[in-house]
Amino acid sequence: HVLEVVAFDLYQNVTKAVLGAVPTSTLFLQQCPGFVSRRLAVDNISKHWMDVVEWATMEDAMAAANAFESSPLTQAFLALIDMSSAKMDHYSIMISV
Repeated sequence: HVLEVVAFDLYQNVTKAVLGAVPTSTLFLQQCPGFVSRRLAVDNISKHWMDVVEWATMEDAMAAANAFESSPLTQAFLALIDMSSAKMDHYSIMISV
């Protein structure tokens, strides 16, 4: 399995809006082949966010990442992110307990 980790900052004063947009963007992810799970976390001091999605394969992760930005289901979520701060990485899971 693969972890996709996207680190990002939000525009100011949009935390509630992001939390409201998460279910719809998650619906998009759930419809993608290979989706396993999603976790969204925030550092309460720096307000830096991490979106962690587990995929069955790297191919599934890349296909979803390529489609995420153009899906109507993700637009409300994406509009709240300072895209200049966004960084995506993929990690192969070596051990999971």
